[in-house]
Amino acid sequence: MKCWKTVGVSATTGADHSGRQEFRGGGIGRILRRARQVRATGQGHAGLGPLQGPGRILRERQRVKSNFLALALVVLSLAGCADTTRRLQKEEVALNTDGPITRQFHSALYYPFEIVPRFDGYLVGIEKVRRPKDGIDVQNWDRYGLKKEALQAKFNDGKVMAVTHVIRHHADARQPGNCALFNAYVQSPESAARQLVPACGNPSQATIREPAEAFSNSWEALDGLARDLQLRIETRQKAVAGQSSGSTAPDFASGPAYTHIVVVVMGWNTVQEEAVRNINSLVWNMGRASTEQTPSPEPFNPLVIGVTWPSQWSSDWIDPAVKILSFPTKAGDADEVGMSWLGVLLHDTLPNVRKQLHEKLPDMKPQPVVVLGHSFGAKASSVAVCAGPAVVHPKKASVLPLTEIDVLVNLQPAYLSERIFGRSSVLQNVIYANGCTQAKRFVITASAGDTAVPLPFWGTYLGEQKSYEKFCAPDYHGPRLAHCAVARADGQAEPKRPGTAPNLYYIDASELIAESAYGTGGGSHSDIYRLEHGRLIYSAVMGRGLWAPSGR
Repeated sequence: MKCWKTVGVSATTGADHSGRQEFRGGGIGRILRRARQVRATGQGHAGLGPLQGPGRILRERQRVKSNFLALALVVLSLAGCADTTRRLQKEEVALNTDGPITRQFHSALYYPFEIVPRFDGYLVGIEKVRRPKDGIDVQNWDRYGLKKEALQAKFNDGKVMAVTHVIRHHADARQPGNCALFNAYVQSPESAARQLVPACGNPSQATIREPAEAFSNSWEALDGLARDLQLRIETRQKAVAGQSSGSTAPDFASGPAYTHIVVVVMGWNTVQEEAVRNINSLVWNMGRASTEQTPSPEPFNPLVIGVTWPSQWSSDWIDPAVKILSFPTKAGDADEVGMSWLGVLLHDTLPNVRKQLHEKLPDMKPQPVVVLGHSFGAKASSVAVCAGPAVVHPKKASVLPLTEIDVLVNLQPAYLSERIFGRSSVLQNVIYANGCTQAKRFVITASAGDTAVPLPFWGTYLGEQKSYEKFCAPDYHGPRLAHCAVARADGQAEPKRPGTAPNLYYIDASELIAESAYGTGGGSHSDIYRLEHGRLIYSAVMGRGLWAPSGR
């Protein structure tokens, strides 16, 4: 229930004259004055002035009674708006995530059944928390193409990105076993008892986390994810092979072997609840596309890691103008996500899982790692894959080495084309040398119907049709890195012009990404959640069609 202020709505009609849900005190006064008048004159007709006759008095009393009923309802609603405390409010204040916007990036901790991906996997929540008093340690790499000051500026904020929660989940949210591997909101035994998402293992022994150590604890969060992920894949693989794993988590053993690890990152102004819904749509449509294959579908049973991040500006008066003003800030935050914990996930967590699995199951084929990003999520995922993390592990002397990622898909990416095709401005942008050789297959879409990515005036974004037409034009004089192609309305891709980079594909998806998705703006910017899009992504992931050895 929403709380109403005491100004703004007509007391007699309930009409909202200010555009807000409010109640005008002057109207209440008129009701009370009119009631007193009727009550004072109800014993006779004298002195009634214009209210002559019993019929008029009866009608007036009915009108006043109706107004009193409306007033009573408002009073009752106000009485229900007492200043109550949210279950995690104390912990939110300690982490500085208690704002009306910021708290929407850990909503899964409030709704453990409703806000959860509908696939086996994990939800990794990254939020902006209080900056450590002693700062953070980041290291520049030549591959960034940045001056030291420019790199520092990406992390020079009053708040820093930290992993605040990692939730293990199953395809069926009703199945026991959905739990928190890591939860920065467990800050005392008392707060541990108030958690709605139980801790994995023994909930009564949940680890207490100091709010001031949220940034440094993020390493522990991802280390815990690595251990659980390795055990989960190993247990499932052994169960499929008819072997005993010795695992105490029997729910890990039920189902077919995992075929892929899919990491999904959404974009600008996407709170956690919406991000989870979008992740479900993307992966579900990939699965639907897999069943269309003939004569028999190739197995596609991914472990899904959804990564959410604070992609919306924290403001009490969000409106379109404020959202537009937040564009450069959130563009910088996307880089920070990629150069911190998303980069660590891809280049430290998952490689360690693969290494441990190879030692325990040397005959098992490793699961390909697939990274999907949309809009600013494409920016975060590309900088994570192509440039890698800048944060320094406290127990290691240097920045993590980069690992090859099997497939990177950037849907309507909101970052400058020069990151892929070479520096063309004086802006301090991360540049991906040779079109990002860290991705074995790198797929980028652009669409003429996207009116969101042309928004910045300072350059051309990859998701723009203008960018595709420039770099895929027959008379383009620069190095043609990307294989240029066209995606049809049914999701099938056709080659157009070959490129020199074996891994890079630039897709004109104007026929495919052509509608305004429900509840979104920016033209067709967010039109990526249909079966037809699932076909395009699935083909790219599985190396079919255009991406088959003979597809070019």
